[in-house]
Amino acid sequence: MELLAMTTQLHEVQAVNLGLQNDKKTLQSEIDMLKEEMKRLRDNNTSISSQLASTAASLEAMTKERSAAHKQNMQLRDELTTATREIMELRNKIDYLSTPAWYRLMQWVKQKLSGLTHMLKPRKEVPDEEEEWRWPQLSQSGMQG
Repeated sequence: MELLAMTTQLHEVQAVNLGLQNDKKTLQSEIDMLKEEMKRLRDNNTSISSQLASTAASLEAMTKERSAAHKQNMQLRDELTTATREIMELRNKIDYLSTPAWYRLMQWVKQKLSGLTHMLKPRKEVPDEEEEWRWPQLSQSGMQG
């Protein structure tokens, strides 16, 4: 009887041992699957980190390019403002120079005759500035030279 009890115990221990070995295989299989998943996630993370680094480098380069373009645009704007001012000054010079001298002389004579008419009428005084003859001067700065 003792032999039978020991045999039964042995079978029970072997069954438990077999169950533990199956559990060990199942756990090892799950561990292997988790390791594969971890490796896949690590690879994905590395890829994402690489993409983020590349994107950051691209953004930095684009920011530098945009900054340089903005600086160039501001310089061009200043040059355009200067050129526009020079064009306006040249147009004023052209307008002045395109007025014939005889027309300017006629205007001056007309002004003087008007002053003489006022002198004939004693009730109105002629301002001193009308009595002195001067060639018309340019009023804009930079047009006299």
